[in-house]
Amino acid sequence: MKTIKWLLFHQPAELFIRTAEHFAELSNLAYQEEKVFKKTASAMGYKNVKYFNVDGAQAYGMSKQDYIVLAFRGTEPAQYNDIKADLNAVHVKNELGKGRVHKGFKREVDDIWEQIETWISKRKFLQAYTCGHSLGGAMSTIACSRLPEGTICYNYGSPRVGTPSWVKEFNNKFTLYRFVNNNDIVPRVPFAVMWYRHAGSLYYINTYGNIRSATVWQRLKDRLRGYWNAWKKRMWFDSIYDHGMPKYIKRIHDFAYYDDEMKSK
Repeated sequence: MKTIKWLLFHQPAELFIRTAEHFAELSNLAYQEEKVFKKTASAMGYKNVKYFNVDGAQAYGMSKQDYIVLAFRGTEPAQYNDIKADLNAVHVKNELGKGRVHKGFKREVDDIWEQIETWISKRKFLQAYTCGHSLGGAMSTIACSRLPEGTICYNYGSPRVGTPSWVKEFNNKFTLYRFVNNNDIVPRVPFAVMWYRHAGSLYYINTYGNIRSATVWQRLKDRLRGYWNAWKKRMWFDSIYDHGMPKYIKRIHDFAYYDDEMKSK
């Protein structure tokens, strides 16, 4: 028998998961060409859809009712600037004033921020959301920190963005729901020894397709289980496979309902 899940943070899963899935779909859609994005977003009820693009840094803005959404495009292997941004892991100052952030990710947001600010200045809204996958997740986090306090960010397979003091300041002002799919390797970089940390609340998707909080030890055991399951299927690049945005969407969609026996897994 199927039952509605309840998340660890005491939110009805049906509402939360549908919202998380919606922003996951927008994050995936951000990889599409402008014409495709605008057509699909319009079909989803969004208006004032705008494409931002400067030197390979790309995002979409859209509005609906009393809120706006900024969806950021993730890394594209053919884009040199994307690869350069990922590798430029120097700490730099930022708009929050405390702590430091990843220079490459910040520069990507800087490139299109003037366009975004111009678009936002023409909108009337009560709530703002940002979302993105991979590099887009990092950009959505930094963009969130530049928007009004209380802005909500959903990201998927995002790398670490800032130093501990920056993360603390961010968490005091904004809400971030961070989804990580089993062996996805991208959330593990830049390395913690480089003084980078994750912001927000972690929603870890384990090998059973369940979403829960998990200690470092629990995640390690689950990752080994994931590697073993992948090896049995002759899937040699599980860490890359788990990073795919379509995989995130399927896992989050399937999480809305599940068998009672899955509750304990």
